[in-house]
Amino acid sequence: MKSTYLFLIFFIASCSNAQTENYEIESTFNEYRRLIELKNYDKAFDFYHKSFLKYIPKKDLEKEFTKLDNNPNYTYSVKNSKLLSSSKIIKNDSVNYSILRYGANTHIKFRADVNNDSIQRIKHHFQTLYGNAYTFSKKNNEIITYKEQELIGINDSSWRFIIYKDKLKPYMSIWLPEKVLDSLLLMR
Repeated sequence: MKSTYLFLIFFIASCSNAQTENYEIESTFNEYRRLIELKNYDKAFDFYHKSFLKYIPKKDLEKEFTKLDNNPNYTYSVKNSKLLSSSKIIKNDSVNYSILRYGANTHIKFRADVNNDSIQRIKHHFQTLYGNAYTFSKKNNEIITYKEQELIGINDSSWRFIIYKDKLKPYMSIWLPEKVLDSLLLMR
């Protein structure tokens, strides 16, 4: 009876810890995406893991997003970020890892003074790039695209992220052990 009671306490504590970890990673993700949507890039990029920022500096990321914001043809915004899934958390050498999949809409609203040729070229580019995930609102004179992406969460003191794309897989060993990445990718 005593061993059953101890097992039950251990099981409840394990489930509670996993729920806390999942809540923490989801809360961190939601705050990161909220800052992206508000275009508060400086604070948003603080949510990238320090090892990621060592190779892809914050100032370079900010420069790319600033280019989008300063485009003379349109305004750019990201909306409706949603966490679609997060994997089971893997612990390796006292570091927790998870892979997250999320989706978001990008809105590209043309400025009133943009000529029609530029609009058509930009529309064609995005339609080719996004296919079925592309729509154009004549009423608002804007392109809306939907894209799903992935992040890898790393918690060595708090949850932080690195961007994951299949084409980056050969470089991922910089940021996490290969066996952890392989396990995470199986849980997608």
